Amino acid sequence: MEKPFYEFDLASESDLINELETLHSFCSDTSNYNKVILRGPEREGFNNTIREFDSFSTLSDEYNEIEKWISENDFNIGQFSLYGKTIDWRDYPLIYKYIVSKVFEIYGNDIIVRKLDDTKFSIKKFTLSEGLLTMYKKSGRLSPHKDGKPAIPKDFTKLANILLYLNKDYKKRCGGCFVVNGKELPPDYGKLVFLNFRGDSDPEHSVSLLKCDVNRIALLFNITYMNAEKIIWNNE
Repeated sequence: MEKPFYEFDLASESDLINELETLHSFCSDTSNYNKVILRGPEREGFNNTIREFDSFSTLSDEYNEIEKWISENDFNIGQFSLYGKTIDWRDYPLIYKYIVSKVFEIYGNDIIVRKLDDTKFSIKKFTLSEGLLTMYKKSGRLSPHKDGKPAIPKDFTKLANILLYLNKDYKKRCGGCFVVNGKELPPDYGKLVFLNFRGDSDPEHSVSLLKCDVNRIALLFNITYMNAEKIIWNNE
């Protein structure tokens, strides 16, 4: 049986500390966030979707108004959070290399077609998507759902959604945990989670209600591969 998720700790890898700090600084910069997501209740200006703002200040004003509106009513919230910019993995080569090594560790049998010699493999072409900045603030949440089998072209297979958490000294009592099949994973600094979609695996997942006035940040990306195309991978 497939595991619902795989978990790693980048903060324990000494050669990644500097890049992780740089990434943390970038993701903690609130000016990089410009979209509010509200799914569930109808609210003027949202229509159950994503709204973009010209500054974090105007975004915050709207977020605070929605947070107050939610607290005064009994709404069934599907999602309430922020999105921001994407990162380019070329700016974080050591973290990228670490993540790719874990992709091969977990999904090598899916991607590697055959070994050519000690350093080269024939593999299916895979893509690690850009990392999307996500932020949950007070009253933010994501309701339980499954989305591992989306309608993507049949030539591609999605192996996992991947989350990299960048929250220092996070308090579990604040909520905002990533919940997979009922197991709570606090969004601790440097935690890397592969939400596994291989085979029939499609675990239910959510983000629990964030109770504290903190900015809970994570990078969201995924790994897919092209079913037919093959390339040569040099492992040196």
